[in-house]
Amino acid sequence: MTKKMRKMWTMAGALIRELRHKLSGGVLTRHQEWLDLYERVKDQKRSDKNKVYSLHEHDILCVSKGKAHKQ
Repeated sequence: MTKKMRKMWTMAGALIRELRHKLSGGVLTRHQEWLDLYERVKDQKRSDKNKVYSLHEHDILCVSKGKAHKQ
């Protein structure tokens, strides 16, 4: 599974880089926010704070099990 995930991260990084290089100035500035979001999702780790849980809904938070005072 780790091998497949690494391949997926590599392909996602290549696609993001290719889009940044091939899009022209006006189109790139229009889609800059989305490209930054995709790169943030690609680079996030399991232990990071403020993760992106959904590309469509930016305000979604993680709901954890247990009581409110426990982590």
